[in-house]
Amino acid sequence: MRKVTDLKPSTAVELFFFNAVHKKARARAEYIGCIENQYMMFRWPKSKDSRDASSLRSGVKVMARALVDDFHMDYIVFSAAVQAKITYKEPILVLDYPQEVQTQKLRTQPRIKVELMAEVKVPQMNLDLIALLTDFSLSGCKCECLPSDGSNHDFAELEENLLEKELTINAQFDPVSQTETTLKAVVKNVNAKEKLHLGLKFEKNANQNLQSIFTKLLLDMQGISLTELEQE
Repeated sequence: MRKVTDLKPSTAVELFFFNAVHKKARARAEYIGCIENQYMMFRWPKSKDSRDASSLRSGVKVMARALVDDFHMDYIVFSAAVQAKITYKEPILVLDYPQEVQTQKLRTQPRIKVELMAEVKVPQMNLDLIALLTDFSLSGCKCECLPSDGSNHDFAELEENLLEKELTINAQFDPVSQTETTLKAVVKNVNAKEKLHLGLKFEKNANQNLQSIFTKLLLDMQGISLTELEQE
């Protein structure tokens, strides 16, 4: 059974709560440390100074989720009330020490379904595409593409010329941090219909954060329920 004390400082923790208009809100904080059975402290991103953040007042219930073992894919889930939100050089969120902690394991699978918008660039062909990623794995992904400029390219010609071309994929794989990541891949399959359907293979040596991206996508698939918070 995993415990709160399995959390290491600087671990990213996802927080789920209801904002002032009772809509589900989500944010990510950085774990600092705890005094066992008393409280936990989190570094709150300065960029999260929003209406959602302002609703985290004393007594508000929060559901937290954090990966504690990325090898065995174990993560913990717990609920706790906000003690305080203070600012000393940087915003700090203080939560009650949780009375109960659940341990769960990510359901691993070789390929997961996604719906992520991305920008695809093929430097060798001076080609920019807007893409919808439809599935993702540690080895590659599939996407549906159209020219970014809206022009009518000869898809039959593209189908022939794109094979084995290197490209980059720029996408927001983590909706919480709202940062974009660029991955490098090679085109292994092309099917031209109303859109370009590409099968891509990642260049592993050039994409050291693939495992991290895949784990975050799995966590998003797993989801989390706020039923417990609604009942309190």
